[in-house]
Amino acid sequence: MCGNNGGVDVFLNLLLFAPLGAGLRLAGWRWRSVVAAAALVSFAVELLQFTVVTGRDASLSDLVTNTAGAAAAAALAARWRAIALPSPRAAARLFALWSVLWIGTLTLTVWLQDPRGLRGPVRSGWPDMASAAAWRYAGRVLEARVNGVVMPRGEAPPDRAALRLSLDRGEATIELHALSGPPTQDLVFLYYLQVRHTPVLAFGQYGRDAVLVVPSRAQRLRLWSPTIQLRDAFPPDTGIPVTLRGAIRDGRLRLSVSWGGRVRQTGMQLRPTQGWLAVPPLKFVLGRSVRLITALWVGALVFPLGYWAAWLPRRRVAVVLLTAVVTAGLLGFPALTRSAPSHWTEWTAALTAAALGWAGSRFAAYLQGRCASPSISGSS
Repeated sequence: MCGNNGGVDVFLNLLLFAPLGAGLRLAGWRWRSVVAAAALVSFAVELLQFTVVTGRDASLSDLVTNTAGAAAAAALAARWRAIALPSPRAAARLFALWSVLWIGTLTLTVWLQDPRGLRGPVRSGWPDMASAAAWRYAGRVLEARVNGVVMPRGEAPPDRAALRLSLDRGEATIELHALSGPPTQDLVFLYYLQVRHTPVLAFGQYGRDAVLVVPSRAQRLRLWSPTIQLRDAFPPDTGIPVTLRGAIRDGRLRLSVSWGGRVRQTGMQLRPTQGWLAVPPLKFVLGRSVRLITALWVGALVFPLGYWAAWLPRRRVAVVLLTAVVTAGLLGFPALTRSAPSHWTEWTAALTAAALGWAGSRFAAYLQGRCASPSISGSS
């Protein structure tokens, strides 16, 4: 995995070729032929990036993960009937398996959001240390403070033991005084504390948006760390004094930007239901529409529970099990892990998805019985 976010690339590359693998398998291709075709297509893409396409890099990791994603999707597609139209016993197994996946995803999210476990030397990083001009802040950073202590340029910060303890607890403040630069085309860091080569506590600029990155275990796996974004925070003109303040405490992120006598601020509470924050592309990971995307994420995780619960032989038992599993994830799990309680939008998304899954299974069962009826001709 290359780069600080190589884990995100692996995840997205696994998904990228999954539709190709599933489609070819459903079209009647043998599994081995699907894998070979996916490998050849991926190899052709990487070869073009290596020889023809400028600004792109070929990667062996992309070839392996693209092929693996297609292979897994083809294997699942071969069993689509058992998954979509299961027997009561198979539905019970699928429901149990997905319940474990549901709770496991929440558990993994809490683990990834935990700031402990980042090991290595801590260094204070400044924009002029960037290796390429395109990744440097075009304005000027005047001073940076972490937990009230002035940070040096390109050196180990003072009182590293206290700073390390603060980062491990997930309780830190960061303040930056700078002169504004022009809008950026990509994410550019103004200042960062880095562990080894990974920025763990940082201010960035994306267009005219201000970005705050806080430490988490996700960075060990080269995934996106919890990040918050403030829209149109920087002034439109260059050379204007700007002050940025950020903080993380008890799982809550806060970011404020002040310039020209005006102050803008935003905040976000980390929750177990925000696992998607670790894996999307850059433009989606920065905190836009967090509640909407979290609701969609929760709905996607709960929908299969509602679908397979409806295939269970006893409806009352199925409803009780479905309610218990959803409640355990949205109510019991946050209480057990002392995390922030689930937002009402997440409850709404979960209940709606469970109901849609249940209705979808009834419709699938109706179509299965109708299509199997002797009174229905092959052309109708």
